[in-house]
Amino acid sequence: MYEHYSFLVVEDIAVDQYIARHVLSESLHAADISIVNNGSEGLDWINTHWPRNGKKLILLLDIQMPVMNGFAFLEAYDKLPGTSKTDTTIFVLSSTLNRDDIKRVENNQYVTKFLNKPLDEDVLKKLIE
Repeated sequence: MYEHYSFLVVEDIAVDQYIARHVLSESLHAADISIVNNGSEGLDWINTHWPRNGKKLILLLDIQMPVMNGFAFLEAYDKLPGTSKTDTTIFVLSSTLNRDDIKRVENNQYVTKFLNKPLDEDVLKKLIE
């Protein structure tokens, strides 16, 4: 079911990377999963790997990361050419309780949904379907 999707996890914490990979591979049986450590690496990945053979991209983006945080990523993402944003869905996956951060995420035109950590497989399945 998820063979038509590529997943990109933009997350700096190894435990959260592990959980995301586990949920995606074991629960969703996704095969095309990439993980990067910050927003800058996420942009590099998009610029070198996307679009990919008619697949849709599900991007799981953390907010608080070193080098380039999620908000800086979204600002830079806005400047990418339209083809780089084709068939891409962004979910922010964060543990923040900061209402301003959550509101900022919810108001971003590229973010489909704010999700709380840890990644919940049932919630993600419903959002993708």
